Amino acid sequence: MPLKECKKYNNIIAKVIGFVSRTDRSKCIDRIKAIGVEEFAAEMKLAGRMTIKR
Repeated sequence: MPLKECKKYNNIIAKVIGFVSRTDRSKCIDRIKAIGVEEFAAEMKLAGRMTIKR
C-alpha cells in the first residue's frame, strides 16, 4: 500500500505537524525502506538533521 493511502501515516495530525515543521514524512519512510534504519540515522547525523525537509 502506498504511504499516501495509509491512514496510519497520512492522517490529519501528521499533515499538520508536517506543515508546521516543513518536513516530508513519506520521503523519510521511503528513504529508510531504501537504505535501512542504521544508514538513514548515519546519513541524518552527518547532515546534522533529524528529518528530510520539503
